[in-house]
Amino acid sequence: MGKKRVKSSGNLEFLFRQVFATSGKYTWPADLKKAYLYELRTIKQLNTRQLPESLHNRPIDEIVDRIKLIDDDFKIFNEYQQRYERYGKKLVDIFRFEKFTSDEIERITTKLKEKRYDFSGHDNWSPVSVRREPNKVIIALAKTANHIARTKLIPSDLNPDTWKEIESKAKEKLNTGDRLLDVNVKIIGPKRTVITVEILLDKRVVEVSRDNFAVDLRGERITGTQNEKEERYKAVTKVADILGLKESKEKFIKSSETDSKKIINKNVFDKFHNMNKDNFMVTHIRERYLRNDEITVEHSEDVTSDLRKQKLNEIIRKTAAFYDKNGHLTGFFEEHPEHNSTNAAIIGFMKKDPKAVRVAYRSFAIIVRDIKPHEKQTGNYSRHMRHKKIDYVQYDFNRDEGSIEITNQSFSTEAHETIIQQILDLSE
Repeated sequence: MGKKRVKSSGNLEFLFRQVFATSGKYTWPADLKKAYLYELRTIKQLNTRQLPESLHNRPIDEIVDRIKLIDDDFKIFNEYQQRYERYGKKLVDIFRFEKFTSDEIERITTKLKEKRYDFSGHDNWSPVSVRREPNKVIIALAKTANHIARTKLIPSDLNPDTWKEIESKAKEKLNTGDRLLDVNVKIIGPKRTVITVEILLDKRVVEVSRDNFAVDLRGERITGTQNEKEERYKAVTKVADILGLKESKEKFIKSSETDSKKIINKNVFDKFHNMNKDNFMVTHIRERYLRNDEITVEHSEDVTSDLRKQKLNEIIRKTAAFYDKNGHLTGFFEEHPEHNSTNAAIIGFMKKDPKAVRVAYRSFAIIVRDIKPHEKQTGNYSRHMRHKKIDYVQYDFNRDEGSIEITNQSFSTEAHETIIQQILDLSE
């Protein structure tokens, strides 16, 4: 079958309407909408009256009419949407591959045909972007997959007879109740899913970053299933074909399925847990331990500790103040022991128990980076933070899965590259 487009790859206005809607499968988070409007305002040298940050809360027709006069052909929006598809709620795998032949390297670095990013959808994995950089190739593939959309219906959404019929059925099933308040709805529908494959030719490393929302026709997530492995295999095979691999093709594909080639392994899992460097640190909000009791196996335990009072805004505020004062993040946990998870009673106990093994954690990775010319500085700083910005990535790291699941709706290129580089450094 032929490819299916969101409407038309050139119809960015249609996509813009989806992105700036108040809800829906393509909607950006509010922070990303504000960042886009702020950059657009600074690039076009407008004031807040001409392009207010609150515009994203207005009716969609009003937003579109205003933006069409400012963002020529939706050019800046296009760049933001590409980054949104690349950096948001991803499952990330990294693996090493066998060296390509010299002919293959030459073909990739000199003859590989580049493709400008487009927003088309397809029945099977198909390239929507091919880009070459020095010692690097980035290929984005897309296809249409099933996803679940959720919404809530209230009485005013339906005609009274329909609402009464649903209310009657609910009372019958529950055998109780006086009045139906609302109805939670789940619907399966199509959505474009993207896999980005980034190949570092000089390091012989491949990163596979993929959307993590696909479900089967019953609404069950395919993550961790044979179905997911088959989809990844198809995508990596497609990339090998795009690269024109011949002699190395089979080994390249096999590397993505071989545990020994995976860089995100148990060793990296343990080292990444304790990161606290000048511009990067990790603070935990959940940890999971397995404790085996060899004498009484029935007493073996699976313990998950949630640190529910670890608030992201509070961590960022303290991080910014610490960096502004010191010019680095090293020693943050000594000054702020309340954010050191090992000081928590259960986690601290499990860490000291020789029979307990940490098997998973949910964390914030905090990154301090240079602020860009068109980014908004959100704090009032006097020293080292004046030209810096704090990014964060929330992720789940499971020791035995060989991947990191990033759960942010969006995050920056710099945050992504920092995390990948930290993982590569720990793997050496």
